[in-house]
Amino acid sequence: MDRKLLRRRWRRAMQVITALCVLAAAGLAAVNLSGVGLRAFFDRPPGVGATRPLAADDGPTPAATGTPQAPIQATPAPAVTPVPAPTPATPPPPQRPPRPPLPPRDRDAVPGRAPHA
Repeated sequence: MDRKLLRRRWRRAMQVITALCVLAAAGLAAVNLSGVGLRAFFDRPPGVGATRPLAADDGPTPAATGTPQAPIQATPAPAVTPVPAPTPATPPPPQRPPRPPLPPRDRDAVPGRAPHA
């Protein structure tokens, strides 16, 4: 068979395998997103993950419209737990002594045959 034809077939096979892997990964991501992620994204409380609007995007302030603004309640800071002191490192296990070097051998020697000169 021609080399070009073989190369073309293998290239096509690799493209098909790559496409199948991409489709499998996209399918798994879609299942995961639809099962957990998308619902969590839509059902999040207001303000979570939102960015602060720019000054030009702000509408009239509550003081300018005369509507009272609700007081902002400060959330208590989480309790700070002390970081435990690092434990001393354990010494590494003892190592075996190195093996003695192998004796030199003739690579061309075949058992039962005399070495050639």
